[in-house]
Amino acid sequence: MSIGGKTLGEFAQNPDGKTYDGRKVAQWLFEAVTGKPMSDEEAQRLVDEAQARAKARRKP
Repeated sequence: MSIGGKTLGEFAQNPDGKTYDGRKVAQWLFEAVTGKPMSDEEAQRLVDEAQARAKARRKP
C-alpha cells in the first residue's frame, strides 16, 4: 500500500536511512486506515503519549 505514492518505509525513513520517524509512521498509518490526513501536531502528541507510557512501564 502507498499513501501519496510512498510506501510506509519511504514516507517515514529518517535521512540516515536506518531509522524511522515515529510521527510519520503514525501519520501514514492513520491515513491508510481512515483516508484522512493527520496533522504533525496530532501525530507528535501520539508519539509523546506512547513514549510516556513506555517510560512509566520501565520504572520499578
